[in-house]
Amino acid sequence: MTKYKLISCDLDGTLLKNDMSVSEENLKAISKIAEKNIFFVPNTGRAFNQIPKEISECADIRYFTYSNGAAIYDKKTDTTVSMAMPKELAKQAIDLFYEYDTKVFMHADKNAYVDAEKNDRERCLSVYRMSENFTTIATTGCIVKDNFLDFCHSLDGIEMFCVFFKNDADLEVCRERLISDGRYRVTSSAPHNIEVFDVNSNKGAALAELTKMLGINMEDTVAIGDSMNDISHLSVAGLAIATENAVPELKEMADVVCVSNEEHVMKYVYENLISAESESVADAKEEEDAPKELESTNSKNKNFVLLIASIALCAVILGTVISGFFGTSSSTRIGYVGNRTYESWSGTYSYLDGKMRHTLISDSGTLHMSIKTKSGIINVTIKDSDGNAVFDKDNLQTGTYDIEIEGKAYITIEANSHKGSFVIGD
Repeated sequence: MTKYKLISCDLDGTLLKNDMSVSEENLKAISKIAEKNIFFVPNTGRAFNQIPKEISECADIRYFTYSNGAAIYDKKTDTTVSMAMPKELAKQAIDLFYEYDTKVFMHADKNAYVDAEKNDRERCLSVYRMSENFTTIATTGCIVKDNFLDFCHSLDGIEMFCVFFKNDADLEVCRERLISDGRYRVTSSAPHNIEVFDVNSNKGAALAELTKMLGINMEDTVAIGDSMNDISHLSVAGLAIATENAVPELKEMADVVCVSNEEHVMKYVYENLISAESESVADAKEEEDAPKELESTNSKNKNFVLLIASIALCAVILGTVISGFFGTSSSTRIGYVGNRTYESWSGTYSYLDGKMRHTLISDSGTLHMSIKTKSGIINVTIKDSDGNAVFDKDNLQTGTYDIEIEGKAYITIEANSHKGSFVIGD
């Protein structure tokens, strides 16, 4: 059986193709995943009523996180865990948006709403520079409201706002005003757009809350996405996967990069991670149960087999599977226990080989790094938001290091048969 218990998957640009359809290949893969008692959870910026029927009505999907993690819906019990904005906070936000020339989507109680005065297709495309997909969602997938501003003011339980701006300069000013307030979380899923919700809500927070509800360890989760609003759930999941069409920031922080959204992402993940990993664990169990063979002439291979047998019941031979299918941003990780947030990244392991990447946010101006090496080689490169290397050292031994950096830190770890641990954070 596979170690993974839950897969958190973005919709647009990930599970859905460019025409916003979900392929039969992906639906079949979701069904096979359910057969292995793994929860497949859509984790989307859409409102629930905007999720395609093939997904929302799929018998193999019970839980949904939507509105960028502001709500978790249990279809079986018809109950929702809400992390909506307080009424006054939502009112302040909508008033701010209307200081600029904007197109606003508002999510509340599973639905998306738009202003009737600004909802003609041509205005969406030409004035607010929305994509064909977003325009289709705006004009066909939302509830149209007259007196939109008054309607928003009247509601309690607004989950999020998705806002398109006529002018990018206005967008940047508005973004900074929201961030400086400190009570909003601001991200983006498309050009000329910001998505705004409560500071305590995001896709990662929803994933953490759902795993707590289900009694699942975060290390036993997979997160898949393509956009900036996917950073939060890729940051906390046990395995972070970016699609080939993902934004560069997501690829940098992901453990692995898979196929594009046009190539059946879930089919690929099932075949090359879930199914293959199960076979790998079964093979390891057979190795453990098999009679011991005579001394091999290749002692290196024998040692590796013994290592696998000794940990087969408590660790998954994850990296061997991934590195064969996902490319250079993968790694072999045996006996690995890790933790990743925006503020820190740590890992302890019996064996680490290959490459891993993660993005941290340094608020203090200094990243503290501790390395422990029992054997093997570990190399660390840290780049700032402009792509400049602020730390680049090979063959690090046991020790501590302080790296001066403010804001985003893009970290790459390359290991060669390394045994030990690392901790990086403010």
